[in-house]
Amino acid sequence: MRILILIVFCLPWMGYAEGAPAWENEMALGANYRSGNTEKSLYTLNVKRERYSDVSDWLHGFYGEQGETEGEQTEGLVRARSEYRLRFSDPVYFASVIAQGLHDSIRGIRLRAQLGPNLGMYVIDDEVLKLDVAAGFNATYDRGLEGSSQYAGYRFSANFSWDFSERASSYAQIEISGNVEEPMEDYYGWLVLGLKSGLLDSVSLFAELRNEYDNMPDASGSERNDVLANLGLMYDF
Repeated sequence: MRILILIVFCLPWMGYAEGAPAWENEMALGANYRSGNTEKSLYTLNVKRERYSDVSDWLHGFYGEQGETEGEQTEGLVRARSEYRLRFSDPVYFASVIAQGLHDSIRGIRLRAQLGPNLGMYVIDDEVLKLDVAAGFNATYDRGLEGSSQYAGYRFSANFSWDFSERASSYAQIEISGNVEEPMEDYYGWLVLGLKSGLLDSVSLFAELRNEYDNMPDASGSERNDVLANLGLMYDF
């Protein structure tokens, strides 16, 4: 677990070799607060660091949310991942290794860590439209409120982006993972749909819909499905 944590948090800062393709960095902040009959706060942070080339790609991400309603925590999630993609002789196809971890205090997930290989392809890959899909298996460590388990897991993912003008774009991400021994019972995933509109050269306004789903949440009384509509500012650097 210590090695996995080091991989997730240290890989985004590697790869500064001279002459290497430039990194694409993005940070999004969302916040809202309500007082009066109900006091509620919600803060989100999403950081991406990516680099693409004809030989290999690096993709790193960190997402966190923290929220309270009437002094009680109602949101508390952290997700971090690092993925290295090695392109084949036909650069449309790639093999990758991904390490990612999840903490969700509301659903009782203290740590869900995954490490494993994937195979994928860039279905569309140009300056305007991008779509990639991948599938693979991983070793999963799952620690909940009452204990921990280790199992072989599966993973499917897809990423889409469309720059339909110089200052506006849309994006979508979906990921589904689960236990290969109980594929129709022990599974979980997330979906992100977003729109981005430029305000300044490096600052944009974004609107985002996030859907988190866990078919077997550890915390009793917690919902399987959790939907979040978010609005905030995004900074490209």
